[in-house]
Amino acid sequence: MEVKRHGGQRDLFRVPAQGGPVRQLTHTSFSESGPSYSRDGKWIYFVSDRAAHSQIWKMPVEGGEQIQVTRNGGSNPQDSMDGKILFYLKSKEPPDVDSEELWSMELEGGAERRVLEGVLTANFDVKQRGVYYAHAEVSPQHPEFLFYDFATGKTKRIATIDGFVWNGFSVSPDEQSILFTQSQGEGTNDLMMVENFR
Repeated sequence: MEVKRHGGQRDLFRVPAQGGPVRQLTHTSFSESGPSYSRDGKWIYFVSDRAAHSQIWKMPVEGGEQIQVTRNGGSNPQDSMDGKILFYLKSKEPPDVDSEELWSMELEGGAERRVLEGVLTANFDVKQRGVYYAHAEVSPQHPEFLFYDFATGKTKRIATIDGFVWNGFSVSPDEQSILFTQSQGEGTNDLMMVENFR
């Protein structure tokens, strides 16, 4: 988890799922945010502003040496199911508040590449066969949930949603349902589900 300090910077902390003491993982004068665990549970990926721009870094799950991963910016890190590729978001040029680009890079080295355009508000989930994500081509009030197939390079629509979709998007392990957060206005958000799509 991340905790905001008095000066506005953020640090990362770890809390055991079964309960126990809170442990601070970062102690810098910079801001660290957006943590995610690697699939094998050995690493924590996170975003830091300690470089010229916000970049993705990683560190061992128990804390320790922090290693810079991206060089050209990135946020919302998530690794592939086999742990070999890191997926992350970058702002479009010019920036679009409702849409970002999904990029990837091999963690053992290699050039980054753009995978998708138009990911809505950080809502994506990488699975074995491809990437599920929210997209708002017409309006953020009527987004679509799409699936990008790694094997074919093609995208298909899964569902159309009526209403704003905010941060919070997760596909079940069997890839039969999607949990997402939907705004009902006036600061009220609901947890919603799409089931049994094909």
